Amino acid sequence: MNWISGIFGLLGHFGIWATIFNQIHASSCRKSARKNSEKLILLITFLPLLLLGLQVFPWSWIGLKQLYFVPTSMLGIIQVYIWICVVVGAFFAARWMIRCFTDRRPASVTDTKLTIRDLRKEIGRNLLKGTFSRALGLVPFNQVLLLSEQRMEFRLDIPRSLDGFRICQLSDLHFTGQVDKEFFQRVVETANDFQPDLILITGDILDVDECVGWLASTVGALKAKLGCFYILGNHDRLVQDEDNYFRELDRTGLKRVNGQWTELSYAGSSIRLAGNELPWYPGAEGLPGLPERQPEEIRILLTHSPDQIEWARKFDFDLILAGHTHGGQITFPGVGPVIVPSRYGVKYASGQFQIGRALMHVSRGLSGDETIRINAPPELGLITLRSSRSS
Repeated sequence: MNWISGIFGLLGHFGIWATIFNQIHASSCRKSARKNSEKLILLITFLPLLLLGLQVFPWSWIGLKQLYFVPTSMLGIIQVYIWICVVVGAFFAARWMIRCFTDRRPASVTDTKLTIRDLRKEIGRNLLKGTFSRALGLVPFNQVLLLSEQRMEFRLDIPRSLDGFRICQLSDLHFTGQVDKEFFQRVVETANDFQPDLILITGDILDVDECVGWLASTVGALKAKLGCFYILGNHDRLVQDEDNYFRELDRTGLKRVNGQWTELSYAGSSIRLAGNELPWYPGAEGLPGLPERQPEEIRILLTHSPDQIEWARKFDFDLILAGHTHGGQITFPGVGPVIVPSRYGVKYASGQFQIGRALMHVSRGLSGDETIRINAPPELGLITLRSSRSS
């Protein structure tokens, strides 16, 4: 039984610190605090493995006696922690098994099609900038320069006049300069080729002031019949000159919907958009001015994080679009994602989820502040709405 306890103990140890990591990255703390916490968590996570390796290393091979790195006075505390890890590991294993057998795609998702393109090959040159980014680009199975065109059909209780309505979702573009601008221009061309009725951007457009000049030729080139609307995310807060950033966003023609209702008209039906940038930007604590629901309307929420689902329940949305999680960015075969910046952990890492009346789609996003993605390629989403009403 010792080896079973050891497996559960390691699983619990990694699970505990992955959970702490996820909770910190779901909060509104500053980037500097998050980055410092990452270093501390990595140290705590892997130090026991290093010490264990040193403990069992055959020192006699090099003429030394076995070394002991753990003070005797600490053994009791360490044993308690190990047994906590064993219990927590067993819990995580049981929860993973339950999800494997119970997680099902919502019935309202009637069709999904995935097309993956290699934009590096299409463009014909390396699109990564900087030594570290290019080094990450050499990691086997890194999909950071792929583009997955995710076409989905959602059947919702919406007016018949909206049957066939097309929404293109972009999320987490993360203009950092590490991925060449041409990558995003190709994404925008693809979005326009979809000929959507509506384009919605769910946050984290820009990370650094140096890329403000990219806006006009990227998101500013998006085209949709009813326009393009956006919210901001946690990485947009990294921009130093916010006034200039917001001014340039206004020049693109994009419309921000944080903390307000925006009504659009389509084929006699009403499309009510709302945005939520919490906890990073205020404004959506309440959502005033919501009229009583009409038979011929659909309510759509743009939220950067899927953590706002409890907030969303109060407003009777039909469709919730979120991002922020990057699909875990690295997904292990048979296990799934481990690091997801959400207070729900990996539960809403990506995909579709039924939240009461609403169907929520969480995008993997298009980029990130680290140029690595494994089994979680960048996503450009096209949603076609279908009406479940008979008349």
